[in-house]
Amino acid sequence: MNNLYKTFDCDTREELYEKMKLGVDEVRSLLEFFDYAKMSITNKETNISSPKILFETVSKITPP
Repeated sequence: MNNLYKTFDCDTREELYEKMKLGVDEVRSLLEFFDYAKMSITNKETNISSPKILFETVSKITPP
């Protein structure tokens, strides 16, 4: 199995990180994957900042 650094023609994580910071075309697919992953793990719920929002959030939960 090839490691991530070699896949993007880098010897160190610093070199890969630098390519990512600069947006080098070689790492565009990796950057796109990170953007996709960030979208799927972000919290889509409203922050609970009041009793009303707490009630609405808890009301959405279906018991097992």
